[in-house]
Amino acid sequence: YPDYAYLIEYPIDLTTIKSRFENHFYRRITSAQFDVRYLATNAEKYNRSHTNIVKHARIITDLCLRVIR
Repeated sequence: YPDYAYLIEYPIDLTTIKSRFENHFYRRITSAQFDVRYLATNAEKYNRSHTNIVKHARIITDLCLRVIR
C-alpha cells in the first residue's frame, strides 16, 4: 500500500498503541481513546465503507474503547 502514507495524515495501528501503553506514553485516557478512534477513521478513509476491513476496524475500535474507559 505505497499510497497509504500520502492519504492518511495520522497513521496508527494496534502495535503502536500497545507499545505506547507499555511505555507509559499516554498521560490521559483521552489521548489513548483518540489513537484508538483513528483506527476506524483511517480504515474508513482508505477503504470503501462497506468492506470487511472497515467493519472489523469499527469492531476493534469499539472493543478497545470499552476496555480503556
